[in-house]
Amino acid sequence: MINTTFSAKFTGPYAEILQLFVSNKNASGYKYETASKMLMHFDNYCNSLDKPVPTIPDKKIIESYMQSQPHLSATTKNKMLTTFRQLALFLDGLNYEAYCPPFIKETVNDSFAPYIFTKEEIARFFISADNIQSKANTPYMHIVLPTLFRMLYGCGLRINEAVNLENKDVDLENGILILHKTKYNKERLIPMSDSLTNVCRIYAKNEIILLAKSKYFFPAPDRGHVSVNAVRERFKGLLFKSGINYHGQGKGPRLHDLRHTFAVHCLHEWATSGKDIQVALPLLSSYLGHEYLTATGKYLRLTADVYPEITERMSQLYKTLFPEVTLYETD
Repeated sequence: MINTTFSAKFTGPYAEILQLFVSNKNASGYKYETASKMLMHFDNYCNSLDKPVPTIPDKKIIESYMQSQPHLSATTKNKMLTTFRQLALFLDGLNYEAYCPPFIKETVNDSFAPYIFTKEEIARFFISADNIQSKANTPYMHIVLPTLFRMLYGCGLRINEAVNLENKDVDLENGILILHKTKYNKERLIPMSDSLTNVCRIYAKNEIILLAKSKYFFPAPDRGHVSVNAVRERFKGLLFKSGINYHGQGKGPRLHDLRHTFAVHCLHEWATSGKDIQVALPLLSSYLGHEYLTATGKYLRLTADVYPEITERMSQLYKTLFPEVTLYETD
């Protein structure tokens, strides 16, 4: 899949307002792709209406639009409402009176628990990945995936950060990854362990990867990068082969849980080795690319849950540092 830059385009009655709003978000450093696509869908809806619409999106038209999407989950609807709320605040700053919709509080499920792999499960998973068979229609997958999965776990990367890595972003001499296309548009330098660096060196010299002639470190046959959806599907299959139960869509284990597992395993190792976690936590936060330290703080509670033998030590830390952290906040 060749990576391209997304550009929102609006043609409906609110095109000028929406374009100005999205441009303002982009100028502030936000990619804003998902929200822009939601607004484009809203734009198409308004464009399809036979009757005139108000000058500024009001309560009636927003509620009408939301009612036209009965198939969506409460979580997705809340994401849409968040976007409309941000639009309202933007318009308020321009001295327009805009409708600011409420959230759907009673139906949002906050009980999702990330799956934390044991080290034995991780080992079995990597063995399964190492035994992927070559197929004519996916000539690189059996080489790409074993290294890609090790990088996701070994560095706690988000999947998009990993697949967007270009060859020039992987410093194999010093064992450092340079991340450009991150969630918050912040460039990060990610040191790798010696063992992972060695895995990447061997991978980069593989004849199949060299013949791909792609600028991406994890190539696809079209010389773009490997597809995120394809990686997710292969991940599910490897769980089965590794004897790890997959509980279905939205229930996990998810590909993103490799990142959660990385964080928890780091904290567990630091706690058991006597390191000062209050000093180390900001380093982990920076390494993971969190915008706020509280996003990293959730892993303190989760580590105490997964490793009860260090509960007392961990619980004292999260009680003093992060009293209001929501455990299962998605990052």
